[in-house]
Amino acid sequence: MARNTQTVEVDLKSGITTNDSRYSIGSRLAVSANSSFGFRYPRLTSTSDNLTRSHRMPLAFPDQAGAAFTGAKSMRDIGFIANGFFSNFAVAIGCNASDQYAYWATSGGAELKFRTGTTRTTVSSGSKLLGCSTYWANPGNDPSGGATSDGVMVFSHQSATHVYYLLDSADSTDVASGARSLTSLVTNCPAGAAALTTHLDRLWLLTAGDGARAKLWYTDPLNLTSIRTTNVIQIPGRGQCLIPAHFGGVDNSVTPRLIIGCSNSVLVLDGDPQLGGGLQADLRTIISGVGIQSSQAAALTPFGVFFLGTDGDLWLIAPGAPSASAVGGPILNALGRNHVSGALETGGDATGAIAWLSPYLYIFPGGEKSVFYTAEPSTDGLKFWGPHTCSNAAGAGVAVVRSPQDWLAISAPSGLSVTSLHSLTMLPVSAVHRFSSMDQFTATTGAYPGGSNLERTAEVRTGLINVPGHKVSVSRVILDTAKIPQVASVDVVWYVRLYDEAGNSVNGVRVPDPAVPVGTNLDSVVYTQHFVFPPLVASRGVSIDVFCTTAADLSLQRLLVEIHTTPAQF
Repeated sequence: MARNTQTVEVDLKSGITTNDSRYSIGSRLAVSANSSFGFRYPRLTSTSDNLTRSHRMPLAFPDQAGAAFTGAKSMRDIGFIANGFFSNFAVAIGCNASDQYAYWATSGGAELKFRTGTTRTTVSSGSKLLGCSTYWANPGNDPSGGATSDGVMVFSHQSATHVYYLLDSADSTDVASGARSLTSLVTNCPAGAAALTTHLDRLWLLTAGDGARAKLWYTDPLNLTSIRTTNVIQIPGRGQCLIPAHFGGVDNSVTPRLIIGCSNSVLVLDGDPQLGGGLQADLRTIISGVGIQSSQAAALTPFGVFFLGTDGDLWLIAPGAPSASAVGGPILNALGRNHVSGALETGGDATGAIAWLSPYLYIFPGGEKSVFYTAEPSTDGLKFWGPHTCSNAAGAGVAVVRSPQDWLAISAPSGLSVTSLHSLTMLPVSAVHRFSSMDQFTATTGAYPGGSNLERTAEVRTGLINVPGHKVSVSRVILDTAKIPQVASVDVVWYVRLYDEAGNSVNGVRVPDPAVPVGTNLDSVVYTQHFVFPPLVASRGVSIDVFCTTAADLSLQRLLVEIHTTPAQF
């Protein structure tokens, strides 16, 4: 019987489509886990330009060593502050051993101070609800009567009974000038907030409400001390998220917009409620029946606002905020689900988070901080990659938090105690919280950050490569790989495995080509590796699985498969 031989190149650039059948995926990637160490569109480092120019996948998060937070019991948010004592730095906000709302420097150590006389609130550490924070660069006077401050971090939690603040001019290690309660000092400040943001030179505070109705409070412009009784908007539903749509994002005109996420709806505030007696502002509902999961589950991008819906899908509010559409189809099976139990997370159990660092959207489904997906938005839609993992060292977490500000990323992230994006386990492991981070720079030499403790396994797998009306078998797989940072100066071992449609597998045998040497991020040479296979019964489709040594990085440039096809009837 006639047999045909052909070479198929696997499409590494089109992203993954996990919800399609493996036959329809074919020679595209069905899975791409931790498969790169550089940006798809590389950015220069601060000291050199020798990042790879040909990598085709987004950056995975380097895992950072755990920080010991004395007395910490849970983490709920990461907030930023620009202050004279610490310069730019970030704090981890959560609960201490007594379940009191508390905050720590992300470098670890003792709990930072609240001012004497400030009432502390208790938030149950068993709750999965995430916290919220925001930074305001122009807050006006200190509500306690102090001097004008250049900036303030405000933080709270929907189960808390206070909204707290820390001024730029305050020494957070000194009890005389640490965090204080905005609720106690400012008339009409709500007792706790589910979401916080700055918009139109004001602080906005969204309460959770009673489930049927929430309240959206706002200060006077440039005045942290003034919240009038009239500075409130009634919001139908349970308040959960605020996203200010800055000009160039969702604001595609001169109309400012504020996205308001509730548990079962999404609303938009168009205009400024303090202009024209409020007649120049309009509150409208753009989605009913679906809300935003939490204060951390939405992100503003140049393509609009992406958010994790309470229905377990990924949604997009396009510029102008006329409506919203579900866009998470390709990875729908992985969204909104607890990766430990597999259950769809809703209401107070929803712990998903989204972060944006151009040109990628990072999507953390709920239930386990170590798993995330990457999406690249464009005018042609979304391309997805994943699942990626950060590290198994901390075990399975139950929540993800991400930084609410990106101004920190603009100011030399390599010189800061933290970088611009974070995920953080909610519950500590032996009093240590581990987190992942990413900024616009990538180290140029040495082992990948985290070394042998990274515990990531890089892998790509294709769909079922098939030829209609034929049986398919594979004789050889060819890999083009770049020189990459090695773990502990040990060469990476590559593996290729072949699967048929029935799940049978056979390992490829590497032809003794020259080994890919220890690398230092230089990409001037691409190495070719050949893998041959013992016979496997021909089938209707074959899938190729490529992976490499645990804690190494799979820098795959091209993947070629030599297949043999034989006419057959099924």
